[in-house]
Amino acid sequence: MATTEGNDILYSRDDLLICAACGTQYGTSNAALLTSCRICDDPRQYVPPTGQSFTNLRSLRLNHTSSLSPHPTAPSLSIIHSSPRVAIGQRALLVHTPAGNILWDCITLLTPSLVSSIRDMGGLVGIVISHPHFYSTHLLWAAVFKCPVYLAGDDKEWLVEEEPSPKEPVRRFIDGKGGELEIPGKDGRETGAKAIKVGGHFPGSMVLLHDSRLLVADTIMPTPSGVGDWRPHERPRGMNSFAFMWSYPNMIPLPPRALASMWRVLSRYNFTAVHGGFPGLDIEDEDVKKRVWESMGIQVGAEAGEGEVGFAEEFGLMVPLFPRLPAEIKIMIWKFAIHSAPGRDITLRHTPLPLIPAHPTDIPRTEVTSLTPIPGVLHACHLSRLLAQERWTLGMSAYEGAEKRVYVDVRTDTVYFPSLTLLVVWHRGADWEEVMKFVGDVYIVGDRNRVRLTYQSPVLTLSFAIAPGIMTNFRRTMN
Repeated sequence: MATTEGNDILYSRDDLLICAACGTQYGTSNAALLTSCRICDDPRQYVPPTGQSFTNLRSLRLNHTSSLSPHPTAPSLSIIHSSPRVAIGQRALLVHTPAGNILWDCITLLTPSLVSSIRDMGGLVGIVISHPHFYSTHLLWAAVFKCPVYLAGDDKEWLVEEEPSPKEPVRRFIDGKGGELEIPGKDGRETGAKAIKVGGHFPGSMVLLHDSRLLVADTIMPTPSGVGDWRPHERPRGMNSFAFMWSYPNMIPLPPRALASMWRVLSRYNFTAVHGGFPGLDIEDEDVKKRVWESMGIQVGAEAGEGEVGFAEEFGLMVPLFPRLPAEIKIMIWKFAIHSAPGRDITLRHTPLPLIPAHPTDIPRTEVTSLTPIPGVLHACHLSRLLAQERWTLGMSAYEGAEKRVYVDVRTDTVYFPSLTLLVVWHRGADWEEVMKFVGDVYIVGDRNRVRLTYQSPVLTLSFAIAPGIMTNFRRTMN
């Protein structure tokens, strides 16, 4: 009886129309009512050269099958995939936890044999879908396995079908920027699996973290050079491991500010493996998180017109180098700008470097104490859209030979001032007069025992203490 009831549910949506290009199921079987797919009409997706067409599950089962197989290197994962390819061709991953199985992303075709395989492994306690391109037939999956579906609230506008039973909804929405949710297991037990909203490809694009493995769909896309194996040689410098795209099929990259926002979320988590949304896109490496960071720098450098981008390791950070930056601007591009919320204090840590004064004077090192964005000003100045960070230095003869660079680690909101340096920001494309708006004034207050130097602009305030003996004829100069 249970088997018959289960089959009735499985076949209950067989005639509903499915977009042949993206695999999204609609709530109608009437082709006259559905002439286009709103998912594919979005610039992130596409309609194939043969034009828009629709199919259904009944037709797909005639020539396609879906199967479950163990992941070759990850015992906690199983792979679900359709053959031949259906629509986009993504895979789903079954995450095995002590509190039950979680399905990461959906494929369109659900077959009786696949249902049996999953039930033999304990069924599902939840389904988590990364973004709208993989919504597919999630209402059918939820009905068959009697489990909730977790989606980003930011992307609910892309749902093409209402809940079958509005009084008993199966969808659970994760709201809030950078939000996360630990997926509950059987009897309320913890699964240890976290759905994390990263954004980027879609505003609510998510990843799933479990057992130090980051399941990313195409929120982050492992690249051929990322999965490549150069052994016994070293991996060549400048090779990316991941791409970050607004549209993958149409090859439109995400802007640097989006990458900055994504990293501010990802930097909070540790992971040693990344599993993409398509067969073979798996990278297992203790340094894979660092490779995500490096790949962001490579993409930013390419978009800045820098071509080949190298990296220098400074204070444990991988700093992108942009050797062909226009000389007249003299900007060290750091497109992962501070990007802080208004009014948020950022703790600074000073890492001293040897200073080489222009004349033999014993000049003590500086101690940076705080950087505080002025409340309410950041958004007014559109700093959330800043694409670069400019270096300015105090024009002080005693410091002419000193290191004049600023390093920002956006992973920890730490700013490193190796020497007496001022920080302002530059908006890509802005003319020089606009850049100058961010230049502030320098104030020096103190006595012979302690001097406090404050830099204040419409955007931010820098304040740090200096030991006595520093020359005080400061002027603004460009490095």
